[in-house]
Amino acid sequence: MRSEDEAPKPAATVADALGASVASGLEARSEAELTRLVAEVERALGVEVDALAHDRRGLLPRRLLDSVRQLGLFGASIPAEHGGLGLELVETCRIIATVARHDRSLATCVGLHNGLGATPLVSLGDDAQKRAWLPRLASGEVLASFAATEVGAGSDLSSVATTYDGALRVRGEKQYVTNGALAGLVTVLARARDERGGYALLTVPLPQDEVSIGAEERKLGLRASSTTSLAFEDARADALLGERGGGLHHAYTALAVGRTVLSAGCVGTAERALDATLEHVTRRRQFRRAIGEFGASRTHVSAMAARLYAMEAVVDEVARHPAHGALGAASVVAKVFCSEGAYEITDRALQLHGAMGVLEDVGISLLARDCRVTRIFEGANDVLLVHLGSEVLARGPSPRCHTQRRGPHAERWETAAGVLEATRERVKASLGVRAVERQDCLQALARAYIGLVASSCVLARADAEPELAELACSIGVDESLTQLASLHRAGSRVELERALTDELYACGRRWRWPASPAPRAPRKHIAA
Repeated sequence: MRSEDEAPKPAATVADALGASVASGLEARSEAELTRLVAEVERALGVEVDALAHDRRGLLPRRLLDSVRQLGLFGASIPAEHGGLGLELVETCRIIATVARHDRSLATCVGLHNGLGATPLVSLGDDAQKRAWLPRLASGEVLASFAATEVGAGSDLSSVATTYDGALRVRGEKQYVTNGALAGLVTVLARARDERGGYALLTVPLPQDEVSIGAEERKLGLRASSTTSLAFEDARADALLGERGGGLHHAYTALAVGRTVLSAGCVGTAERALDATLEHVTRRRQFRRAIGEFGASRTHVSAMAARLYAMEAVVDEVARHPAHGALGAASVVAKVFCSEGAYEITDRALQLHGAMGVLEDVGISLLARDCRVTRIFEGANDVLLVHLGSEVLARGPSPRCHTQRRGPHAERWETAAGVLEATRERVKASLGVRAVERQDCLQALARAYIGLVASSCVLARADAEPELAELACSIGVDESLTQLASLHRAGSRVELERALTDELYACGRRWRWPASPAPRAPRKHIAA
């Protein structure tokens, strides 16, 4: 197990802090009960977690993982009949956001276990499979992982080369496996060797001699989380989940849950960044005033607060979908919006901290390092935007306004939604089937759609924080209209970008600073 033995602290453990509140069951949870649970988890993790120390050591201490087991957090998403807490997705998201406020590496470990790790078994496993594994996953005796990515299969999971045979022996190598060195059960996406069985998800118990665990990857952030390769040499699979041939569909369904949980972690990261910033700008003084009183600081802080409020609204709405099958496009909205929002908020936090922001001991740079990868894993945002834009263009899923309230912001939202629909029709008419080659258009449509969805979610909770909602809604609508306006002037720019990149790919960088190259005629672009 990738952790270290440490003597327990003399202070109270997580389990002591919680008492019996978690173990008592949550069959009839109210919002007040969930709020109390979150508060107790917050208080308990405050005793145990030192994110900077974990980052420096590059691992999560065994003592901390044992405490999380006592908390019951490894069973957050697992049904109560199998020993878990039986939390709904939105409740699990609240827990993961709380963990992320304290340590993003720990949130990654716990979130992956509850999301991508456990979801396939919970939703697809038969009774025997569930009885065999879910109680052990719920207690944290066994940690779960999910292995799909390969050298030749990143965003395109249909390219996986890992195979399985009729005896459920798995052969191949997976990369970037979160919890790779900690897991006792890994769900593997593989294709049938006979080419007729199609793709499947298989559960592979660990350790076994036929599975080699690679060295821990050295990462920009989330350094205390485990990320390894896994090599399978005819490894024994415990079971095939769901039907043969349905592996890709099931993998994408699990990814939708994973992206939603990841989005909640981004919310927790952003909350920590904003809280640290508020403390700093109200205490730090320059020119005989707190720096938070200056207009430039107020612009940063208000934008951070508005973005965070919108992120919370989006995750809350997406995670309340009644079935995982409805999560597809909604989880993409949450993942893109929250991962980019968290990075924007941590970047503003670093800027407002000045030179202190780049010092590791302060902790702000750790937030920035930890959240950067969220725009890449569980679906790179650039690729997700193209897929979402294709859906918007083809089927035109209209963003739904989640409120009946009227007012200037709701009316402006309706206007922007109309502009999106008109632009979608114009792009379809002008580009036709060629639209698939115009990823800039697809991404702009997707971003416009995301901005409107986020604004709609904010409008639904505008009564709680009117000023925050007003600013957040205004920002979302403005961003949508900006994206749609960019489509009107994209054509000539795209041709210029293609000509420039063709030359760069062929010749590399021709200019050297500060000397300028001799003037030359522009290279004529030849269409492929």
